[in-house]
Amino acid sequence: MSKTSRTPRTTNGQAPKPASATAGAATKAGVTSAARTSTPLTSSTKTPSRPITAASAVPPSTTPTASATPAARTGERASGQNTVRPVSKATQQAMSAGQLRRLKAKRDERNRRLMPLYGAGGVLVIVVAIFIIFSLLNTGGSTSANAKTTQAVANSVTTVPLSIYQGIGTGGVTSILQKVTPSVAVLKDSAGKPLIVYVGGEFCPYCAAYRWSIIAALSRFGTFKNLALTTSSSTDIYPDTNTFTFVGSSYTSQYITYSATEIEDRNQQALQTLNAQDQQLFNTYDGPPYSQSAGGIPFLDIANQYVTEASPYNPQDINGMTWSQIAAALGNPGSTPARDIIGTANYLTAAICNVTNNQPASVCQAAPIPTIQQQVNSGK
Repeated sequence: MSKTSRTPRTTNGQAPKPASATAGAATKAGVTSAARTSTPLTSSTKTPSRPITAASAVPPSTTPTASATPAARTGERASGQNTVRPVSKATQQAMSAGQLRRLKAKRDERNRRLMPLYGAGGVLVIVVAIFIIFSLLNTGGSTSANAKTTQAVANSVTTVPLSIYQGIGTGGVTSILQKVTPSVAVLKDSAGKPLIVYVGGEFCPYCAAYRWSIIAALSRFGTFKNLALTTSSSTDIYPDTNTFTFVGSSYTSQYITYSATEIEDRNQQALQTLNAQDQQLFNTYDGPPYSQSAGGIPFLDIANQYVTEASPYNPQDINGMTWSQIAAALGNPGSTPARDIIGTANYLTAAICNVTNNQPASVCQAAPIPTIQQQVNSGK
């Protein structure tokens, strides 16, 4: 299955060119992306601040000198009764056999006392090493955040206030929804609920941008669980764009059913497989006249009534921002991320309302959805 990480459409119908596009293009398994030449500033380029410790806080005037005690000069252990001072070879030769046996006994006793410490330290090192190796192997190529950050970011995008949706409207985003023609019946699942199908890949920066809007829109009709944070590919255009993944998540709603498939991970390795029905929809509607090329991602089918042509906005608008920064920006209607993400979410909401007979009313009858529905139905 050919997969193209698509560029977003602009008002003049042309795909915007990122600043790094002149660096060339990288193609893998049918996935085309531009190479990025600039190197983002990372934490490794900064000089870390070092906390003051008891050792570093000692002023120069108190530094030990050559007049220090013999124990300080020789580096002996100051361990009270367990201290065994070094004995010169000449002294040992002058000692009696009994004195030598007592000296050897003291050394043996010291070694027995220290052996558990050495053993515990060795075990600790081994345990830490195993933990690090296991953690690296268990990431599967994904970049993740801690549970607290994940939950906070998920809450921000799934509980956007109605006032933000109303204040942003379309946000200046041009609708990328294409009405399916000739008209076909609304696609429903076995329970009679309209079916929405998404196909994407974790590596894809355009999918990364789109997921923010998809999650925001669908959260107005149901509930996501176990959303995880990840980033797009490090080697694709707009590298490491922060986003969510639908792998391992679930969605429940009394109004719609959502089927999401991430076909490749962020390293462009096979991840999930489309079921037969979603594969047929992908083959039927992910190509001309609904998109510029066949088999591209991201792909979204809203109950066979509307399909997407490409990414709704340029990932460059959020590239370089952390998950928390993007989530925080959603609360500012004047920010570019909010206008992009919420503007697109309003378009998706309007299309979904068209296939749910405007249910729930609290969402579908609230401004600006009725106005956007007219635009969606007219193809504008």
